[in-house]
Amino acid sequence: MNRLLVTIFLISMAVLNYAHAFKLDPSSKPDSSNLYKKRFFEPIHENLTVKAVRAANILDSMKNDPVFLSYIVKGVRWNDDPLSMAKKRPQDFYIYYRDSCGRSEEVDPSWDILYRTHCGDMQFLHAMASKSDESALETKELMFMWAEFSYRVAAGDISKDLRFRSVGKKLGKRSSELFNYVMTFDGRFRMEWQPEILFTLDCKRTLSVNGLLNSGRPTKLKCKDNNNKFSIEGVQNIALGSLLHLIQDSFSGSHASREGNVVGVSKISGAGLINQFGIYTSQDEKAHGHADENIEDECEHMDLSLTDLSAKLIELAVDQRSSGSDRWAEAEKLLEKAFAIKTLGKKPGDIGYGRTIRSSGPAEAGR
Repeated sequence: MNRLLVTIFLISMAVLNYAHAFKLDPSSKPDSSNLYKKRFFEPIHENLTVKAVRAANILDSMKNDPVFLSYIVKGVRWNDDPLSMAKKRPQDFYIYYRDSCGRSEEVDPSWDILYRTHCGDMQFLHAMASKSDESALETKELMFMWAEFSYRVAAGDISKDLRFRSVGKKLGKRSSELFNYVMTFDGRFRMEWQPEILFTLDCKRTLSVNGLLNSGRPTKLKCKDNNNKFSIEGVQNIALGSLLHLIQDSFSGSHASREGNVVGVSKISGAGLINQFGIYTSQDEKAHGHADENIEDECEHMDLSLTDLSAKLIELAVDQRSSGSDRWAEAEKLLEKAFAIKTLGKKPGDIGYGRTIRSSGPAEAGR
């Protein structure tokens, strides 16, 4: 009984603290209209995605296909939960998320993805800077690298089985350099990984005796072998969801400050250039989430619109799969517009969500 109570308490703590811009609910499910219903908190990422799919000029049979949508939503959730822990093992997710933020200065590309995506060197997955001295241009380049990689997987240009050692050949010069560093540590790790492995990780942690005895990492990761268990279209749609998550976060007021922004509000249409990227370590953990509660869409379908941008990228990726025509140049123009920044050398800051009193570990465990 005591063990059960402890488990329930840990799960409750994880659930209560799993929130970040835009908020994501890993346990929410769609209703008959395909909209996701709140279970613990608002499934904002999921429903922004549903809205984009509905607006896309693709076949109605695809729009209404629950499998198509479920894989895109899996991808939208991937940026927050790359090891598939949040829903199945929320207590583990929360514990190791907190640990990752306490070790953020140690984290480099040799660490596992969960340690890197929230407080480490891969915060670009959420349209945020990873370091206080990172210029806006550097953040944008990292975002653009991920956008190109995820788009090319989504569109079928990069096969789900292509080894990471060869992925760079499919990317532009700068994106290739950054991908090789971020994903393989310049050839030292994950060279044999494939997009399917990356996007379908399902892992748990176990204590590492060697780590404990030798002051190393206290746990080690054990992941299911899901390779070749997912369809080509399934992996493509997960990658597409990951791209949509990145774009969605770039419109979150607490992630990136755009021209015309009001603190505490996320303006997802009629948005302007990016003035400054946020950095989570400078922000108050509670204030950060305020922009999630207020999403302004009064200028729907006006330049720049999150819904229209996302819908167009969905159209391009889906068309490229079937036609075989390379649509990346069109996607690139859209992304350049979405990620346009006002001052290239601008360093990140709290962007209006200033740090006041911070707990010993972040109380918000998702982005």
